[in-house]
Amino acid sequence: MFLCLLLLGEVLQVGFGAWFAVIVQPSHVRFLLVVLAQPVHLDLVQAYAVVLVSRMDVAGIGDLLQVIALVAHHLLGDQAGQEIAFGVIADSHTGSAHSQPTAIRRFLATAYHEYGVRHMFMPGDLSTGVNGYTSQDADLIPVLRGYRGNPSLVSFAQVDLMSAYHPAMPNLTYYMIGGNHDYWHCTKAQVDAVGLLRDRRPDMRFLGYDLADIPLTDRLDVHLFHPSGGGAASKVTRLEKALNERAFEDLERAVREETGPKACILLAGHYHMEVKYQRGNFIAAQCGCFEGRTNYEKQRTLTPVIGGAIFRVWVGDNGLLTRCEYTFFPYTEIHDDWANAHVPELPRQAAEVDRMGVIYSIPW
Repeated sequence: MFLCLLLLGEVLQVGFGAWFAVIVQPSHVRFLLVVLAQPVHLDLVQAYAVVLVSRMDVAGIGDLLQVIALVAHHLLGDQAGQEIAFGVIADSHTGSAHSQPTAIRRFLATAYHEYGVRHMFMPGDLSTGVNGYTSQDADLIPVLRGYRGNPSLVSFAQVDLMSAYHPAMPNLTYYMIGGNHDYWHCTKAQVDAVGLLRDRRPDMRFLGYDLADIPLTDRLDVHLFHPSGGGAASKVTRLEKALNERAFEDLERAVREETGPKACILLAGHYHMEVKYQRGNFIAAQCGCFEGRTNYEKQRTLTPVIGGAIFRVWVGDNGLLTRCEYTFFPYTEIHDDWANAHVPELPRQAAEVDRMGVIYSIPW
């Protein structure tokens, strides 16, 4: 049964009257949000929103409120003016024995205090996941090992770690998507770990899995993207392909909706590498990671690039880029850095024998 809600209020800041359509399909709810805004010049306007909800349970209400909050948050460019600063934290892999919480703290401090960053984008793999591959237990921090038969405990512990590694700071908002490691919580433990993080942290906006768009202006989006597959042989080729695909998708949308195409800044995760590629008003970047060298990477002679990126972009009156500054902050891996941050407590249980016949040792 469909439930229709009519919302009337001052919810948008826009420079041009337009139809805005946002289609979101999270695991708990499917709905369509359509907003009609009247033409003004960057002032708050009266807007009508019709929300069609196909399932309104507790989780569904949470997802609904998150998207309404995102729409009500306005275009980022309307808040910041024609100069916008934002940071990128990719692939934190909290819960991994190779995670780098010290580097995350240092990067956040630099971005927040020195560059005035108040918007932080996270293109996936905030957590390292659970039971994603046979040997993953050995890559977890010690306190999380030995729970293959009870993976939900590991998932809940990683929610605590994600919150601890990415602290709340005044007026700082995190915009995040889930990656393949985050999705393992859903498939292996039936726990939406990133969704649970969102529920406890009002400063975090969870935009779904794999990809999402956040409007900087009415003609420029930030496109968060978490691809799949192994390490890329050519860094630029991967980015160029992703950017071309994104541009083609938007051109199709513009033709279909009889509107103008939009430029984008594509921020990708997954590959643990760092490179920036630009072509006119289109920018794509792999912004490093915050996980040290794993056994998987050692086997494939891959070396991760640890660090985060800060963008400062300037936009013209037409909403398009006029200038972009990109700064990457590299960090050196600290071995066993997980011990320098919050360590969750899990309930004690007897040692578990895995399918390979190896007994895991659980600290008592």
